[in-house]
Amino acid sequence: MQIPKELVPIVGTAIGAVVAGIVAFMASVLTKESKVSEFRQAWIDGLRDDISELVSVFYWILDAYREAAMEPPQLKDEFIKLERMQARIELRLNPKEHAALLRHLHGLVRFESFDKEDTASRNAAINSFVAESQKVLKDAWVRVKRGEPTYRITK
Repeated sequence: MQIPKELVPIVGTAIGAVVAGIVAFMASVLTKESKVSEFRQAWIDGLRDDISELVSVFYWILDAYREAAMEPPQLKDEFIKLERMQARIELRLNPKEHAALLRHLHGLVRFESFDKEDTASRNAAINSFVAESQKVLKDAWVRVKRGEPTYRITK
């Protein structure tokens, strides 16, 4: 089947418009998905910072209790930091997707038990929290590395 000569410019223009539309669509999808990956990477970095600060404050408090250098009222600022870090971490997490990490966090943050629990059990709780945190961070990194689902489909 041959296209009549008078329709060639119209068909050519239509094909050009379709190709331009597809290119524009793909560019917008790739740009959006790239931005989502940037935000996800910032989330990973922020969560990692919050977790490391929480763990370091825990260890500082444990050392203070072990050395009996300070009584709990003198640790008020550290407990406030701990509560702030707990809240920051909780607000970054999805309760359904990150339920295991939240359980570890809540098990770890029991302020009244600092002076009653031995250091070994507290260290074990910290280590299990860190291990679960590493799983969440790795999963998020794999997601960034692979790209968002829409990106993968478009690609």
